[in-house]
Amino acid sequence: MITEPNFSPKQSELADLMGDIGEAYNCGRWVYGHEYNVWQALEGKRLGDGIADVAKEELERCRVLSKELNGWVILLDSDFNPGVKPTDEGLYFVPMDQWLEMAPTYECGRLPKIVFATANKKE
Repeated sequence: MITEPNFSPKQSELADLMGDIGEAYNCGRWVYGHEYNVWQALEGKRLGDGIADVAKEELERCRVLSKELNGWVILLDSDFNPGVKPTDEGLYFVPMDQWLEMAPTYECGRLPKIVFATANKKE
C-alpha cells in the first residue's frame, strides 16, 4: 500500500487498485494515460479491449472509492506541476471536478495542466 503521508488510507487504496489493474492489463503498475484508461473502463467506453474483463471487481471498488472520495488518482510529472508533492510513484489525488476537466486532454494526447489548490487533501 502507498504510505505517502499526503494520501489518506482510502486514496492509497484507490491508487493501489488502479496500479493492480495496470499490472494485470498493461504489465506495469502505472504508465502514462493509465488513469484515463481505467476511467474509460468505469464509464463503459473500453469494453472489448480487455481492461474491463481483467479486473471487474477491482474496477467496481475503484468506482466506489472514487465516489466516496469525490476524486481520482493521476500520474503526472512533478516538474510539470511544481509546488505539489506527489507520492514516490509520481501520483496525485485530484478532486473529481478537476479530473473531469482534465480527462479530455488525454484523448488528445496532451499532458494535463492542473491547478492543485485542493489536491492531496486528506479526506
